[in-house]
Amino acid sequence: MRILPGLTSTDRSAIEIFLRELRSSTIREIAFFPTCLDRTDREALYRELEGINGLSIPHVHLRGDMGVDEIGFLRGAFGSELFNVHSRASSHPYTADAGEFKLSIFIENADKVPCPEELVGFGGLCIDYSHWASGKLLGDVAYDGFEELAATVKIGCCHISALRPGVRSKWGGFDHHRFTDPTQIDYALDFKRFFPESFASLELENGLYEQLEAAERLG
Repeated sequence: MRILPGLTSTDRSAIEIFLRELRSSTIREIAFFPTCLDRTDREALYRELEGINGLSIPHVHLRGDMGVDEIGFLRGAFGSELFNVHSRASSHPYTADAGEFKLSIFIENADKVPCPEELVGFGGLCIDYSHWASGKLLGDVAYDGFEELAATVKIGCCHISALRPGVRSKWGGFDHHRFTDPTQIDYALDFKRFFPESFASLELENGLYEQLEAAERLG
């Protein structure tokens, strides 16, 4: 399993730092999380990314309005293979038409846990381990049975963010998009049996070099 550093848009001020470090590095394979960027902002960022010679983006977290045309662009420009979206019960559900790409899209356990029925026609699950770990710490009954679901369906891709028990994130759990210490991603190893064969995407606001340091902890 490859570990992909992630360009995450939840903190826009972190985008330029990541890009600056990416340009100065030899890393040319990342994950992309444009979920806080509207179409105009995404297109501007795409132009910057296209200027980084040889850049590959195998995994993209689709925003709800990213349909067939944009998915096709990502596949052609950056070789994007796999995508994920939120559950349909999420506060930010996927509403676009994925068309021919539907089987390359995996449903994430974001603020709502997907039910088995909604996976039909999609590729399977994209597990966010920080959401799952936070849910377990909080005793969230929505995760009752999730382990059984994860054991029986395809896990095509995944997210690894920080887990900071006792420190609430802006969405209410202990799951964060920024670590203050690299050890805050170590919890993900508890879910190793649910790692996909493809790659793990770091959904983090930390700079590229900090992410690479943390990734070494996952082996």
